[in-house]
Amino acid sequence: MIDYESQIFDYIALSLRSEFNGIFITGETMSAPSKFPAVSFVEKSNTVYQKSQDSESLENHSNVMYEVNIYSNLTYDKKAQVKEILNSLDEKMQSIGFTRTFGQPIDNLENTSIYRNTVRYTAVIGKNKFVYRK
Repeated sequence: MIDYESQIFDYIALSLRSEFNGIFITGETMSAPSKFPAVSFVEKSNTVYQKSQDSESLENHSNVMYEVNIYSNLTYDKKAQVKEILNSLDEKMQSIGFTRTFGQPIDNLENTSIYRNTVRYTAVIGKNKFVYRK
């Protein structure tokens, strides 16, 4: 299996932490973070890109999809805070070859004072760590 999740997570986490002081970033899914602002960055899918399998059925590329949830609980401007984090995240993901394939606010039913936006990014990654846009 081609697996670069930790390297991609580390790049995003370091970049966002340097830009947003005190931001909480995890590689796990969560319904309500314990600290804000927060980002959940999770690889949700990693499948063989069958078009590039060789005659021995060895994997040469993987289809990957990352789901990112961004949370804010500010009294005022929580939507603006989430959008600022999202814009930075989006720039970073696109710069390494990913395409945003989904994005929308999601109602946080457990705690309606929390604003949440979910985005998904996809790409094909080769054994050589090169990221291909679909």
